[in-house]
Amino acid sequence: MEMEGLAEGMDETEINALISEYDETVAKEEALQLSLQSNSSQHSTLPPLDETLFARAKAKLQLSEVPQFLPCRETERQEIETFIRAFLEKGAKSETILYISGVPGTGKTATVVGVARTLQAEEGVADFDFVTVNGMNLSTPSKAYSALWWGLTGEKA
Repeated sequence: MEMEGLAEGMDETEINALISEYDETVAKEEALQLSLQSNSSQHSTLPPLDETLFARAKAKLQLSEVPQFLPCRETERQEIETFIRAFLEKGAKSETILYISGVPGTGKTATVVGVARTLQAEEGVADFDFVTVNGMNLSTPSKAYSALWWGLTGEKA
């Protein structure tokens, strides 16, 4: 039915030319696919492009991924790092609390995790345990205590 509608107003020569052009296009695409498959299996050591991009994107989108640089968070990062350094210098007996709040997705966790990793890797900084608790993953507020205990000891509370 579609062919009849397409063929209306065309003579047999035009229809045959259209079919021939279509057949040539399909043949070229098949040849190109075979060529790409042959070349990639024989000459390339790289994985297919879609797998590489997908894997990289998937890794970067993991919640545990902390970017090297958070744009527009330099001031906050410096304030947090200064605060934590001062706390570590005072020792564990210090009664200091750092409270960070804000709307989801603004870089709070990423900033703090980045600072903690930097300080833990730095020579001369006192050893410390670092635990993150994502309140969005807790069914009730009291679960925060269990999450902290597990983060510090590895034991279920």
